[in-house]
Amino acid sequence: GNGGELGHVTVDCAGRVCRGCGRKGCLEAYVSGTSIAERAGEAGMGVVTAADVAAAAQAGDPLATEVWEATTDALACGVTSLVNLFEPQLVVLGGGVVSGTGEQLLGPVRERVRAEAMRTAGEMAQIVQSALGRHVGVVGAAAIAAERIASSNVLSDG
Repeated sequence: GNGGELGHVTVDCAGRVCRGCGRKGCLEAYVSGTSIAERAGEAGMGVVTAADVAAAAQAGDPLATEVWEATTDALACGVTSLVNLFEPQLVVLGGGVVSGTGEQLLGPVRERVRAEAMRTAGEMAQIVQSALGRHVGVVGAAAIAAERIASSNVLSDG
């Protein structure tokens, strides 16, 4: 199944269409590298990458700042929901955008989660960057495949 897929948590019921699943308002429709670049183009920044948007926002460009703040807001909304629901001690975020921007993304997300999550949950949760960087999805897929093979009879003698 798709349980635990934070990218498809709804952060805006009437929001953007998600390329991954076709539903509206998924977190992925706001924080993936592709969606950041699309939103920047729609805002008038031309053809850019998520890294370009992050760099321009850091340099003070008003259009890039608007797109970047919408990105951190959406991610904070999704993480706040996760924290309120499960009260984890640790939230590990990874992927291309996180590994490319680090604290520029995680700093504002941490602040919003602390401010908006239920008090105890928000205080408990550490939000950190994955050590796996851009390869987090591939490593996760390999781990699931290995687990399924190990739990099946594929490797048994019978």
